[in-house]
Amino acid sequence: MINNLKDFWADLLQRNFDFQIQSPSFNPLEEFVSRVREKENTHSKILADLLNPKGAHNQGSLFFEEFLSSILRSQDEVGVDISQLKLDESFYIKREFCIKEYSPNKSDLGRIDIYIEIKDSDNNVIGIIVENKINDAQFQPDQLPRYTNAIRNKLKNNGSIISVCIPRNCTTKPEEPCVVMTPDMLAEILESATKRCSDNHVSTMMASYITCLRNINKINASMNNAEKLLEVLRANHKNKTLPYRVSDIKAIIDGYNMLPTVYLNKIKEAIEKILTDDPDARNNIKCKIGETSSGYIDVWDERIYRGRQTWQWLSIKADYDMAMIYLVSNEKDRTLSNERAKQVNYDLGELYKGNMWYKPVNDEGSLDESRFHIYFNDGIPDFDKIGKRIKEILKELETINKA
Repeated sequence: MINNLKDFWADLLQRNFDFQIQSPSFNPLEEFVSRVREKENTHSKILADLLNPKGAHNQGSLFFEEFLSSILRSQDEVGVDISQLKLDESFYIKREFCIKEYSPNKSDLGRIDIYIEIKDSDNNVIGIIVENKINDAQFQPDQLPRYTNAIRNKLKNNGSIISVCIPRNCTTKPEEPCVVMTPDMLAEILESATKRCSDNHVSTMMASYITCLRNINKINASMNNAEKLLEVLRANHKNKTLPYRVSDIKAIIDGYNMLPTVYLNKIKEAIEKILTDDPDARNNIKCKIGETSSGYIDVWDERIYRGRQTWQWLSIKADYDMAMIYLVSNEKDRTLSNERAKQVNYDLGELYKGNMWYKPVNDEGSLDESRFHIYFNDGIPDFDKIGKRIKEILKELETINKA
């Protein structure tokens, strides 16, 4: 089975499977607007308003200038000086721009998702065609050439034309030359402009939309991974090698996701086992999971707690490749709490859920990595080592408790 898993992983690596992929970020906008990710018109409405200097955002040409600057970086031959553009009365933007009037025989009913027209100080015209394929729709035959020819007729060959395509991913793009702007690239542009917003409310709202665009890219990456996984599953199924069923893979993934919880339980068992060798500790040191915070083991001396002398205890968190040991205090006097922590070389306190969480420090006051993290060799924890380290720290803390 181990050899089969190694072969399985090797097959995924050979197909450039992305093991570092991130899950989509939580974003209320996407939950509130049904299927907002896939709705082309929704994105066109938002984008058209943002690119309009007179849009509801009240940020003038901020978003348009950032958008155009990005386009022009790949369109050097256009030779546009943004500072010379007229961004007031001459600016024209239209969604669902019908090209029928400008098509050769007045019969083409095609519509440009977003069309922008702008002039410079010499009245030279720039026409910008934005084709939104964020819903993964395919290009129609000669779609961009038809749009370009229509706009060329509109401008009467007196102006520059730039075509921009916003595909769901880079696999959906026309054969004709154009500026390809993925959702992630668009997110970068909008984020750069948002940093210069004069209205905090606009910045907050933009952050949600930018997250939406980036989530599209993350979903695309997951889809690519799924396609590669399917290729491996099919190949392994034909060769009768394991794992070859989706349920096998899900079991592997589910098991991997649960490893930190398993580690936490094993660490707790190791602590309790070591403490049994000491009668006083066995009867008085308590060890529970989730007492202070979910996903942590809390260890404290019950004798001191009953005497209301407790000011600190240990909280241990397990990750996939390490354990982290914190010193936690519920002392209301923060100054006193900090002083006591420093007596056992703990500092860098942070307030979390009403308690102060400290990390071990060295003589210079910096994080003492060797005392804070216990790394797992080859991903396999040494539970006895962790248990012994916890017992050592508890002994160090006794000096403070007795003070």
